[in-house]
Amino acid sequence: IGSPYCIRDFKSVDSRLGTIDDFKALVTAAHAKGMRVILDWIANHTAWDCAWIANDGWYETDADGNITSPSGWTDVAELNFDNTDMRAAMIDAMLFWIRETGIDGFRCDHVDGVPHDFWVEAIAAVRGALPEALMLAESSDKTVFNDGFDMMYGWAYSSNLQKLYAGKLNAAKFVAESVN
Repeated sequence: IGSPYCIRDFKSVDSRLGTIDDFKALVTAAHAKGMRVILDWIANHTAWDCAWIANDGWYETDADGNITSPSGWTDVAELNFDNTDMRAAMIDAMLFWIRETGIDGFRCDHVDGVPHDFWVEAIAAVRGALPEALMLAESSDKTVFNDGFDMMYGWAYSSNLQKLYAGKLNAAKFVAESVN
């Protein structure tokens, strides 16, 4: 089974978590309380037992033609973003969740492991379906705002805030280091 980042099917709910109808009910209930729902989107890789594995050219390979794992994460297979069919399938899957369940956007995992031009294309498609979609990048690289993301992780902010409260960082340095 691997980690929660081992995506087997981009258009289904893990049966251990319920059904798609359960998820739709959750989204409806959250909206009724004025809350927004975003999905954690894993675009860089899939599980080894994902149906996409059967598609020739959809994954990165080594010199011997074996599918590779990103960054030593052996429980996942790395997608090939040079493949236009794979990219189209990924965007189609993102749009599925907006159209079928009414979610409000995505928290995109490991954004830096995916080409910027994919994010530009994907976010444009998402916003075409849902103009007010919230797009959160798991990245500390400000260039993700050029891709269309609304927010990014403040990795430095969190650790610097801890240092500030522990007396290991003064306020001026906290501000300077947290916003750069």
